[in-house]
Amino acid sequence: MTAHIEREVRRLDSVACVTGNSQPELLADIKELRTVFVEAMGWPCAEDGDHDIYDERGDTMHLMFRHGERLLAGMRLTPVSTPEQSLSLEMMSNNQTMSDDVRRALAVMGNDCVFYDLTRLVALPELSSRDDVRLIKAGMAQMFGLGFEKTYYPQAPEKVRWIYATTTDMARTLASMGIRQEVLAEGCVSDEDTQAHAKTLFCTTSPWEAYSGLCANPSRNETLRNVNIGLGQRYSL
Repeated sequence: MTAHIEREVRRLDSVACVTGNSQPELLADIKELRTVFVEAMGWPCAEDGDHDIYDERGDTMHLMFRHGERLLAGMRLTPVSTPEQSLSLEMMSNNQTMSDDVRRALAVMGNDCVFYDLTRLVALPELSSRDDVRLIKAGMAQMFGLGFEKTYYPQAPEKVRWIYATTTDMARTLASMGIRQEVLAEGCVSDEDTQAHAKTLFCTTSPWEAYSGLCANPSRNETLRNVNIGLGQRYSL
């Protein structure tokens, strides 16, 4: 790819953050993307729509990555005083073993952590070519970079922890990008998981450690470059 064409492609890409419900049209786009993702996974869609308590909060951050007019990836970050208040931990309620494992692991981290619940981490599932996969990974890295900046805690950046429940495929994708994550528990959290022989992973990521790890690993320069693009987007829509 020539430098001119690469510059043109980059202009098509954009990563942004919507705080609260100030932009209902954009939030509707993110929810629609999640519906497409959920249907592709074979999960049941909520009859009353994809809406929860985080959507009512003014401090919830909705992050998105677009390529041209297409919304390709999205995620949501919500501060929680304790993991017990998180929707991610609530998802474990049908699997007591997973719930206990997560609680024990989080307790070891201490009460002085600054927790954010990462939810609705999704990407457009119909993209499958090598270039599409690279684009999705670039977009996710940019979203993570913007999320790192938005959740930065200058007094003690190492205390910030993202917690999230995700699929094995998504966790594998993040690992392939060099994003450090710790799996606290894994198992089936619903009848659909059991029937599909699928697992849900409950993970935690330290933005500080994840970024430091990328900086220390030359083989992850592409991910680091895109994370830095996200870090440079110091605005909300």
